[in-house]
Amino acid sequence: MEVADGAASFSVRHDPSRTLIVRAGGYDVRDIGTRFAVVSAGGRISVAVAQGSVSVAPQTADGSAPTTLVAGQRIDIDPAAGIAERRAVAPTSVADWTDGRLDYDGAPLPLVVADISRYARTPLVVDPSAAGLRFSGVLTIGDGSRLLDQLRAVLPLRLRRADGVVHIERSSQR
Repeated sequence: MEVADGAASFSVRHDPSRTLIVRAGGYDVRDIGTRFAVVSAGGRISVAVAQGSVSVAPQTADGSAPTTLVAGQRIDIDPAAGIAERRAVAPTSVADWTDGRLDYDGAPLPLVVADISRYARTPLVVDPSAAGLRFSGVLTIGDGSRLLDQLRAVLPLRLRRADGVVHIERSSQR
């Protein structure tokens, strides 16, 4: 199975004779009997585990060992920048979009915006001036039209529209 651009949640019964492999953004996520979610958006990949464990590895063998994630862990990968960040996550927040919310604890702004971009009608770009910001909180999805407004209410952000793209910049206010 492949997640090209979007999100998917999985609940898989452990069966050593059958392995589920999910491909996303040049990475293989190998199920080891678990509940987990994969998001591929804006060139970034995120894998979060609610129960059990998964292994995550680049599809092209580079000699490195796969990364194993267990319940309560998440990895956010930006292949273009060569960055992978593992962090703790509440198992109840895995695949939270299925409940109409996006829940974050110290998430990098580019990751939050990649999630929001799945609901936006126009492309979103995070300006380098805002890329270092982090967000903790819960965003209510609704129809997706108010997600950026919710984010702007708590972070020093300014939105600039140009050529059909929304540029998210750091505001000098706050």
